[in-house]
Amino acid sequence: MRIPMVFAGPDLPAGGRIETARIVDIAPTVVEWLAGADRLATLREIDGISLLTELRKATTAQEKSK
Repeated sequence: MRIPMVFAGPDLPAGGRIETARIVDIAPTVVEWLAGADRLATLREIDGISLLTELRKATTAQEKSK
């Protein structure tokens, strides 16, 4: 099952997509995006990983077809 999620911001490419993510990756991604990697590192062990780096490097469908 796929669940679409949309992230938008000045440091994210318009129309960029990443292929796989898990629902447990949402919280660490949002924490790093809003509070920074330092804040993420101070949290107790949480499930999931931040996908912020992947979101910032995401490519569009048009870029993939080139």
